[in-house]
Amino acid sequence: MTVRTIPNTTAAIYQAAKLIIAIGAQTREQLFMAVDFGDKRAQRAKIQNAFEMGWLYEAPAGKIDVTESTRKHFADQHPKEKYVGQVAPPAWRPNLMTGTLNPKYHTNSRGPRDDAPEWSRRETPNFRRA
Repeated sequence: MTVRTIPNTTAAIYQAAKLIIAIGAQTREQLFMAVDFGDKRAQRAKIQNAFEMGWLYEAPAGKIDVTESTRKHFADQHPKEKYVGQVAPPAWRPNLMTGTLNPKYHTNSRGPRDDAPEWSRRETPNFRRA
């Protein structure tokens, strides 16, 4: 039996198929406890829909299992590559001439005056990071 359509990945029958592939065939009660199929009427309708579309089948032992085409669908799924990331640029590059520092701490773009007496010179703060 082949699958006619593939259900949405958020659908209960798709989640049930993933669970069955991961841990094996389940009874109806186990499946309804593990996956949210909705209320009782919706449970019966959704399971019947999965049987009709060839996504799941009821094994002779009374357990629900996935069809071979469903197994093939999940086998063909490639895992997503892990995102390694990248080095982000620094959020703020200190520039003493243009920045959000208080203007009294900005250095003079022409440098210190040569004729200013030593006593009147302000000590310039050290902005270097260790």
